[in-house]
Amino acid sequence: VKIYGNGIIDYNPIQLDAQEITINWEENFMQANGIADSTGKVQGKPIFKNGNEVYETNEIKYNFKTEKASITGLVTTQGDAFIHSDKVFKNANGELFNQTTLYTTCNLAHPHYSIKARKVKVIPNKEMIAGPFNMIINDVPTPLGFAFGMFPDQQSRTSGIIFPDFGEENLRGFYLKNGGYYFAFSDYINLDLTGDLYTKGGWAIRAKSTYNVRYKFRGNFAATFSKFKQENETTLEDNVSNDFRLVWSHSPEAKGTGRFSANINYATNSYNRNNIQNNQNDQIRATLSSSINYSKTFAGTPFSMGLSGRYNQNLSTKQADLLLPDLTFNMQNIYPFKKKGSSGNKWYEKVNFRYAMKATNKATNRLTVPVTTEDIFDDE
Repeated sequence: VKIYGNGIIDYNPIQLDAQEITINWEENFMQANGIADSTGKVQGKPIFKNGNEVYETNEIKYNFKTEKASITGLVTTQGDAFIHSDKVFKNANGELFNQTTLYTTCNLAHPHYSIKARKVKVIPNKEMIAGPFNMIINDVPTPLGFAFGMFPDQQSRTSGIIFPDFGEENLRGFYLKNGGYYFAFSDYINLDLTGDLYTKGGWAIRAKSTYNVRYKFRGNFAATFSKFKQENETTLEDNVSNDFRLVWSHSPEAKGTGRFSANINYATNSYNRNNIQNNQNDQIRATLSSSINYSKTFAGTPFSMGLSGRYNQNLSTKQADLLLPDLTFNMQNIYPFKKKGSSGNKWYEKVNFRYAMKATNKATNRLTVPVTTEDIFDDE
């Protein structure tokens, strides 16, 4: 059986579209491919769909009996990345064996950059094993790579390598950004360790994590340290900047007698100027605020306390204001003459007293202009 011209085989959830599909029932064999037009360009290349997975190919050969397949010119997606394979073989267990595979985030048919592996084995819903592989930039191999690599299936929560983005900046040259490793310690905590590398000497390293202990607390944090060099046009010397930023949010979920929360947003004064932000609001924000709070109720007593601290900084003026500690201590109303079980209608039973204390310490680096004798005895 041969199907010409936009042939479709639909066997839910599997669908195959191709310009030409050939089925040989006697040999349990199927082949799908495109057809070259008058200009020599191949039209109607096979597109294989399995649920949400889409595979674009040059040719597919499949044996119904052995469940083995041979695929040439495979292109598919995995998350935000694209995978190009010259030739792929599938065995009866569903495992894929790829020859000359490119892994890239560039969406062009001929990507500007990629990670190239000579041989790749894919175990569905488990992992991808590759080796050796190295970074390719504009068809030029680089020494960046490894002899062997094992990458988890991204459909499951598991640890694995985070592939970097490639690009160029005017001041810092070519870069590899956001490459690193993802640690899935458990369903309650994870960690991203990523970094950037620039050809003109700059680099950055980041750590991001989220955590959630059910019925107790949850939070997230992100820390970044960067170092960049920029040539001074006047002195022709390199200006080196070291920057740091910390963002931490922590909140309790339990209703115990003690509660701790934090909202930290701190950065060095030159951080926003030297680091390109994904969020435009972060790029233009000049004032950062941080706070921590702890409250405690002493069970079985009328006493409670609160302890907090605040830190405000202006990245433009470099002014910093610190409020630490801000302490409060309270005692609820006590009726010393009221008898247990009494209605409290007598005048002396209504006598009560309570106690409240507040202590605050403030500090700032804001400088005041000193008054001189010239200002006092000014003739004008």
